[in-house]
Amino acid sequence: MEEIEGLALTSVARATVETAARSPFEAAVVCADAAMRHPGLDPDQLSRLLETTEHWPGSPTIRSALAFADPLSESVGESRLRVLMRTEGLPAPTLQAAFEDDAGLIGRVDFHFPGEETVVEFDGMMKYADKPRESLIREKTREDRLRALGLQVVRIIWSDLDHPTRTAMRIRSAFARSRRTSLVG
Repeated sequence: MEEIEGLALTSVARATVETAARSPFEAAVVCADAAMRHPGLDPDQLSRLLETTEHWPGSPTIRSALAFADPLSESVGESRLRVLMRTEGLPAPTLQAAFEDDAGLIGRVDFHFPGEETVVEFDGMMKYADKPRESLIREKTREDRLRALGLQVVRIIWSDLDHPTRTAMRIRSAFARSRRTSLVG
């Protein structure tokens, strides 16, 4: 065990496993997603800990959260939204998919449902804090370019996470709009 200024430290892997053992699935996934992005995570240690904790209380949550964890989930909001989508029975999306048009790169989207021609963006609203007008104009232009590709765009904010069924229905409605559009076109 390492110490800094007399304080004992634990590894990223150990902290992740212990947090998952004592937390609900959603919180465990949030922690595991962040850990997967951390440069200090030792995958070998994580594997050894999974074996060691096989009979621990909370081991089913440890295993399921780590199996579901994805380093491409870039924020707490995105992690929570992924759990909501899973819990509500939505198909697994592709994370951080990049889109281009004739003008070049449009950008990456948080979630893409390729079979449904739908993208979902989690808006934590921080990107609008410094220069709200310019940020909003850029985001509107980006969204228009995505829609011009034939994609449905759904924006989710923090308060939507408190209403999982309603939020899932908004995403399913986008799937239905996409299907209607493809039948007409």
